[in-house]
Amino acid sequence: MESGFSTTFHQLYPIPQMKMNIKLKLLVLIFFSGILQVQSQVSFDVSKISKKTFKIARKIEKENWLTDSAIGFSGTRPAQYDNFIKLKEKASIAELTELTNHPSPAVRCYAFWALAYNDQANLFPLVLNHLNDTAWVSTQFGCIGGEEKVADIFIQIVTPNYFDNNLKKLSPAQFEILDSILIYGVNNLSASDRVMNKEKPQSALYPGIKASFVKGNKETALIALAKYQKEEDVPLLIDHFAQVEKDSGNFHFIYRAISEFPHPAFFTILKKNLIKGLDETSNLYSLKTFYAAIAAYQDSEAEALLRIPLTKVKEPGIREYHSEFIFEALLLNINKVYDELFWKFWELEKRIDPGVFNYLYPKNQQRAIELSKQSLLSADALYSKNISIDIKYLNGTEILSDLMLDLLLEKEKKACIDLINKNIRDVNVHLFDVFAKKAAIIKDPSFVEPLFSRLETEDNPHVYLEIVKALVEFQNPEINKRILQTRLKNIHLRTDWGAEALDKILKENKIK
Repeated sequence: MESGFSTTFHQLYPIPQMKMNIKLKLLVLIFFSGILQVQSQVSFDVSKISKKTFKIARKIEKENWLTDSAIGFSGTRPAQYDNFIKLKEKASIAELTELTNHPSPAVRCYAFWALAYNDQANLFPLVLNHLNDTAWVSTQFGCIGGEEKVADIFIQIVTPNYFDNNLKKLSPAQFEILDSILIYGVNNLSASDRVMNKEKPQSALYPGIKASFVKGNKETALIALAKYQKEEDVPLLIDHFAQVEKDSGNFHFIYRAISEFPHPAFFTILKKNLIKGLDETSNLYSLKTFYAAIAAYQDSEAEALLRIPLTKVKEPGIREYHSEFIFEALLLNINKVYDELFWKFWELEKRIDPGVFNYLYPKNQQRAIELSKQSLLSADALYSKNISIDIKYLNGTEILSDLMLDLLLEKEKKACIDLINKNIRDVNVHLFDVFAKKAAIIKDPSFVEPLFSRLETEDNPHVYLEIVKALVEFQNPEINKRILQTRLKNIHLRTDWGAEALDKILKENKIK
């Protein structure tokens, strides 16, 4: 067999002698005493498989890959997935359990996947008994293809938010044992990195993570170790940083570690590297993590350092990257020490998001009002400057524009109406619906002419449908009549899918 299961479990995963809490020690000891029965089954016994099930397994073995129900850009259903469904429906728990020892990595994975749909299946011993199953299996899920180790597939199947959440998952106590084994005994699986990347460090895993870092200096172990923020590790980390600078100069993972552990001793590294990175374009990802590391200090010295690129970098294209990355770093570290910098980003860089808006407004309401007017006067610029944030925070710029309009509607209604009129006439499609919907709510008579002016020439259905919806809200027969007349003038309102959607709006509102 490809996975080489003959090695005994105790040889692979000796009970750690490092410091562990008593509860975890007991759990591991109980598990080790019970797993030996499973470990004895290390070869595939074909006599335990029915002819019908064996035939399905042969088809899976021949296809030799792991897929879900829809793959590629067209979402095609592959024959291999149909084989899996047949296996799940026809094979018994005993057969599926035996098939997890099949010579084919694809069969082993599908058998375990099928077992996870059955509440009666005992998955945990199978997961641990396959932790040394490092055979590669080709995978295709949606548009993403690649290769993964069988052991990693097993672990993903029983981990929440991987595969189907309706599958049977491991309990917290079982994950506690699994995580300990992955850190103390197994270091060549992607699942080990998952444990190290957990947001909250677990004290019981600290010795194993530190040992993993000292032994191999894995990047994930470096970041995981930094999360513990232990003073005793500072010299070890400084030595590592110096070695990286000497060998490769790639500070990406060092910056990520400093973000987790912003110790004063590391700040000199950031100060030294700032000037070197001002005209950097070859490794923008490291530049991003670099600013995140500085911002993590949340003090006046860090604030002063973050201001330097905004004045020193002159080339517009490069400066744009610095501005974006510094702002994103600040978003991760909202703190009063950065308040004035946030105001400056809004005023001079046009960078803002809903969370920062709600944070700054109570601190200086009048300043927020004036900057809101300034922002909505150039709504397209507001969108373009914050598009990366918009993607991350689900239509953040739309929400932000709506917040600003609501503020102005309450505090300066005339200015709000004037800005809506301006943007109805010229704002891009990305934010048009924000202003059209606000016009439909306010229903100020001054909105009618700008709406019709744009409707007469507009060719984008996403825009002209919002215009018609807003005009319909006035519930005015003359306006409704004018909508029909304008439609006759503008051919774009009578073609493609937009014409059908417009017909529906008119029909629902009995406009004919």
